[in-house]
Amino acid sequence: MEQATHVDALNTILEGHLRNVVAQEEAGDMFKALNILLTRYWSADDYSVEYDIKVTSKVLQAEDVTPSVWKSTLDVLRLLDPSRYLGRQSQKTQSILEAQGVLKSGRLTLILGSTGSGRSLLLRALSGRLKSSSQHAYHVDGDVIFDGEKKHFQACVNDFTWIRQNDVHEPFLTVGETSEFACMCLARDIIEFLQREVRCIIEQGVCIEDGGPPTEVFENLEKLLLRDEYIWGHFVLNVLGLGDSMDTLVGGNMIRGISGGQRRRLSVMEGLVPLRKVIMMDDVNIGLDSTTTYDVTRALKFVCKMVHTVIAVSMLQPQAEVFDLFDDVIFMESGQVLFHGPKDDLIPFFESFGFLKRPGVDPATFLSDLCNPVGQMYSATTELLKRQGISDVDAFLEESKSSCNNFLVHPSEIKEGFEEYKARKSCHIEKNERGVHTDQQFTGFLYTIGAFNQCVALLWRQWKIELRQRASLVIRLIQIIMLGVIYGTLFSVNPSADGGRSVISLATTSTLGLFFLSMPQISMVMHGKPLFFKQLLAGYFCPWTYCVSSFAPQICMQAIESVIFSLLVYFMAGYYVSVGYFFTYLVCIWSTLVCVSSLFRMLALLTRSMILCNGLASLMSLLGIITSGFVIPKDSIPGYIIWIYWILPVSWNVRCLSINEMTSPGWNQIVPSGQDQLGEFDMYSDRKWIWIGVGYLWGSAIIYNLISSVLVRYRYPLAGVPIIDDDDDAKEEKMEMNEVTLLGRNPSPLSITKCSGSQMKSFCNGKVSLFCKNISYSVPRVMRNSHGQKAEEELKLLNDISFYALPGTSTALMGGSGAGKTTLMDAVLGRKTQGVLKGERLINGKPLDESTWPSLHGYVEQYDLLDPFLTVKEAVAFSASLRLDPTSGKNVQADIVKNSLDIVDLFEIQDRVIGDPLNGLSLEQRKRTSIALELVAQPSVIFMDEPTSGLSASGAHIVVQTIKKLSREATVVVTIHQPSISIFESFDQLLLLHKGGVVDYFGPIGISSKHVLDYFGSFPDVRPIKDGYNPASWCVLIYHALCTVLLITYITFTGCWRSLVLLGPLCLDLAPSTLQKSIRRVVYSEKIVLS
Repeated sequence: MEQATHVDALNTILEGHLRNVVAQEEAGDMFKALNILLTRYWSADDYSVEYDIKVTSKVLQAEDVTPSVWKSTLDVLRLLDPSRYLGRQSQKTQSILEAQGVLKSGRLTLILGSTGSGRSLLLRALSGRLKSSSQHAYHVDGDVIFDGEKKHFQACVNDFTWIRQNDVHEPFLTVGETSEFACMCLARDIIEFLQREVRCIIEQGVCIEDGGPPTEVFENLEKLLLRDEYIWGHFVLNVLGLGDSMDTLVGGNMIRGISGGQRRRLSVMEGLVPLRKVIMMDDVNIGLDSTTTYDVTRALKFVCKMVHTVIAVSMLQPQAEVFDLFDDVIFMESGQVLFHGPKDDLIPFFESFGFLKRPGVDPATFLSDLCNPVGQMYSATTELLKRQGISDVDAFLEESKSSCNNFLVHPSEIKEGFEEYKARKSCHIEKNERGVHTDQQFTGFLYTIGAFNQCVALLWRQWKIELRQRASLVIRLIQIIMLGVIYGTLFSVNPSADGGRSVISLATTSTLGLFFLSMPQISMVMHGKPLFFKQLLAGYFCPWTYCVSSFAPQICMQAIESVIFSLLVYFMAGYYVSVGYFFTYLVCIWSTLVCVSSLFRMLALLTRSMILCNGLASLMSLLGIITSGFVIPKDSIPGYIIWIYWILPVSWNVRCLSINEMTSPGWNQIVPSGQDQLGEFDMYSDRKWIWIGVGYLWGSAIIYNLISSVLVRYRYPLAGVPIIDDDDDAKEEKMEMNEVTLLGRNPSPLSITKCSGSQMKSFCNGKVSLFCKNISYSVPRVMRNSHGQKAEEELKLLNDISFYALPGTSTALMGGSGAGKTTLMDAVLGRKTQGVLKGERLINGKPLDESTWPSLHGYVEQYDLLDPFLTVKEAVAFSASLRLDPTSGKNVQADIVKNSLDIVDLFEIQDRVIGDPLNGLSLEQRKRTSIALELVAQPSVIFMDEPTSGLSASGAHIVVQTIKKLSREATVVVTIHQPSISIFESFDQLLLLHKGGVVDYFGPIGISSKHVLDYFGSFPDVRPIKDGYNPASWCVLIYHALCTVLLITYITFTGCWRSLVLLGPLCLDLAPSTLQKSIRRVVYSEKIVLS
């Protein structure tokens, strides 16, 4: 019954999309026809993915990642070690993943585990995205048996879809264009299948089961498929709730676009479009609110059941209602699978060890408790404690702090119990009883479209991007004009006895300018490499088609640049005026631009570091100028570097430009002649060398692109090397964090902190009350009307939002994806530079002063932008030196830095290098470092944007405890997604928004969420919350259900909330019955009848 409800809801969404393109009465039948076709896409027979894998990795000690001059020197010397490239290098390795199991088709599988448990590693290994070589950190052993066929790990790439943790998209494409590009490259076989099946049904009269649509519906569907070749991608977008954002730019960190949650759903769309047999998604709920996570999971279950595919999803902190949508669960810890089986067997399995899921604790939090001794104590039953001989719980907890292995039930015992569970369920892998398997090796990517269609799709995308980057094109043209004017006026070319030096000098300087004009190619390619490798591994295109599609548009653009540059320099500098000689000069300049750009693109594709690539490019430019033939004549260049003269394009272009001018008729009438002056610089004087040089430049450009297309597949980004930390201080710190995590679940205020009251007050400039009244924000949006004409309209992102935040309190800002949470923060902070912002902002009852406001607030952004080469203490000290009064003195600044590190519990790791997310601090440590960077400014009001996104349950609790410490003295406002019950009830106030930037609720949360539950539970026809259900998810789902399922279109919670304000500020203290009567009066006053 529950599954039927999910399918019906999604059917309604898809039928709604069809009503936009066909008549309303045909939408239902057409969707039934499409559903029938999709169920035939894969065979209805069951299939499975059996795996038995082991992953080992090189490991580093924590102190090995701290950079120094000596260590950097050793790293350079290690590059000369042949064993590094022959695979004979001996280095300490460690087994980090051992997993066995079976994934079955038609069953939605959830993968749970704490940070570092191996969830992402398992998904990457199974999907063939984990490289195994001497240059990479990981080595994979074992078998993958897919549908009875043994496959090499990399051969799984063609059958498995992998959606990574981070969202990588082209920011200059719209949501609809991103979907269309995915359909062009990945869904061609699906579209052809639908067209073929529809034609078969129409022509052969294939029998449709009773109750199916008539043949006329299939005829109309065929016309629709021919008219809209991207219809499948549009369907998936509507399933994921992105139909309204089709014409919105995707955007990025520096470009305004869709929200982070919408980007995450766009990544899910890219994984669903090809409809491969196995789909694996890593941390799919990062950045999504609880309602959106529920809807996305429901859509995944719909696809899993309809197409009968294998879908495995890893999640962080999934809510109970999301957990209930899955069929199977995999629970991992320390690279071991502790449970893999049906969802209903999970809790009984762990209860058999003596653990008990407490009321109000969701399954994900319950499982995270079992990963550490303190958590096991929290979930242990009385029988388990007696069996372990524990009478004094406090003494056991103190002993647990000093030993990380003091488990009630060690994970190895749980692993043994799981082996017995598999034996009982007969779900273990029988390698010798599955018949004959062929060991299929990886022979290359299988693409759904040919090379020509790949080039067409890539050129179509590149054209869209160039149209939206017109500002950069204009700036580049301005650079060309300025450079041409400078060179044309700085040099004067006159046939004379010593004029040859000016000609060669101008040729050399012009070539150097062309090098500098091509330098931006490096940053363009480097910024596009994450998207390139993502789409390359997903089978969008092959490397050489990408290189061709990047090479062709650049040739056209460089032709325009060459014409402008040549017109300015050639005639302003006084070159010989002749059509033939001018076009020869133009061809040389164009050929050099193309060659140098191809060289820099090759360097960017084959190097993994922007610093290394820029260094190599600068070195090539320097060597090219030195060996150009002007600074040092050819015959005077030492023999050991003469090869640089012949390889780099600098000398070829200098020679071509010099020969073209100095062999002109004007130079034959002087003594010495132009040819004799060329000989003084050891240059050839025959004009055939011009065309030899042009041929060499174009041949080099083609070779550079061929090298890029061949070698780029071997230059995947290196995976991070695991860092182990064996010192006792780190283990003790980890145990203390676990204890804080558990104690943080108490609804009473926390008192666990290492900081004294004076330290807590030291970071605050003074108590500040923030009042915001009628905050509205709108931006212009260009839309196309029914006639295809562009029309500008106002898009309102915030709609009359009023709230306040008081010192000593913490306010949670919640809402669905795209509700305007981040926009509201930016508006209050004054960070919006476009659009129209209205409303009042008051500080302690007085209008906000823009000149002093920046010194009063701190803002922790959603994405942690940290310098990877600094230690934690250095980063915080650098922030303090920039944001504190320089007259305060170094001692005062040092004390502030120390207090900030103490408040966020980073003092123990202050000397550890931040690093990148793979080789540095953990996610929650990076988040606390970002908070410390703001604390040194001693803000009175602190804003945090999604500080718990991407964190495990324990990491999220640690960050929330830091927030609670700060809220004792400062005013804290935090946007938060998918909070657990304990995290939600840690906040004092709730500001709930829905799409359009409208307030649904603002007020106190109350003990055990009393005020929130009373308010939302008092609406007509709203069922009471179930025991153990998360109040944060419940109130969001209630609004979603009333506005979508009951189709309430003329009244929202906002109308009720604003009307209830007339009852007085203490309306939430009314009895539930009185509050319900008041809400009913508001509802019925709008003459709305709820059914």
